[in-house]
Formats: sequence, C-alpha cells, structure tokens
Amino acid sequence: MSSRPGDATRIFELGVYDETDDETVCVLELLASDASCAWYDDDSSVLIVRDGDVEQLREEWNLGPLSRVAEQLEHVQQRLDAGQSAILRSAVMDENVVPWVLFTPAQDTTAVSVFFVTDPSLTRQFPDRPGADALYTHVLDADDRPEQQPRGAVRTERLLGDLVLSVCEAGVFLKRVRAHQA
Repeated sequence: MSSRPGDATRIFELGVYDETDDETVCVLELLASDASCAWYDDDSSVLIVRDGDVEQLREEWNLGPLSRVAEQLEHVQQRLDAGQSAILRSAVMDENVVPWVLFTPAQDTTAVSVFFVTDPSLTRQFPDRPGADALYTHVLDADDRPEQQPRGAVRTERLLGDLVLSVCEAGVFLKRVRAHQA
C-alpha cells in the first residue's frame, strides 16, 4: 500500500482496492491525485486504524461497498459523540460470516476490536438500521459477547475528527468515480 507524507497523522482512514495496481490505496491519496478512479466499482473497501506507528485492519478484510461503509461511519460517529459503543458491519452481503468492528469509548480513548457474529438471526443486521437493538444487546452483553480481537486504542477526539473526514472523502471520491464512469 502506498502512503503519502502526513498520512501518519491520521489514526483512521478509508482505503479501496485498486485492481489495476494490485494494491490498497487510501481514499485521501486518490483524491489528492488526478486519477479518474473509473476502475472502482464500489465493491471493496478497508479501514485503516493506526495505534501509534502500528497499522491495523488495512488489508485483512474486505468491508464491501465504500458507499455502505461510509453510511455506517456516520452512525458510528453519532454513537461515539454520545459516549456509546458503536458497531460497524462489513457491507459484504454474499457471505454470512463477515468481519464487524466494535468501537468502545473509555475516558479519552476508544478501543477498536474486530469480531464475528455467528447468530443466524443477527448476521444480516446492520447496526445503523431499524432492529439493531438486539444486535447491540448481543454484542455488548457480557454473557453473550462474541470473541473480540483487540486492534488497539486510539484517542477519541482524533478518531471522531477522522471519521468526519473519512465520510466526506468517501462522498467526494464516489462522486468522482461516478462522473468518470458516466
């Protein structure tokens, strides 16, 4: 994956897979270039979370359509603003077991974990859609909690700022893609 100077100041970014170069590229980097991005068909995206100098998540899992991931990030931001844990579901719909990301605020940091939901009644539930209460209960209830893989802790204030930027960048990026594909 390529990176630009200054990217390390971000602790959260969105990335997309560029099959022409066989690499994952930060959305911000693509916006800074004059690339048309017409190759992107909104079927893959990744989250990049930095805990200090260590990058997490990046190319481990395809989170599916960037447009759907960006919609969920707005929900994540609202919940974190309210001091509540937030969940993001992979937007891949042709698989039953997909990666989920849990953001858990505690004082001035937010822990980031990956987990998998295997309860068939919840596997297709998106956390930002009606009916998500059962999902949140399942994930946050200590007696029924899926096993989580910690991915680091990041400063909440910085994470919230990066979430806002990432949602905006995704929108601009997808507009550019549509304009060049038309």
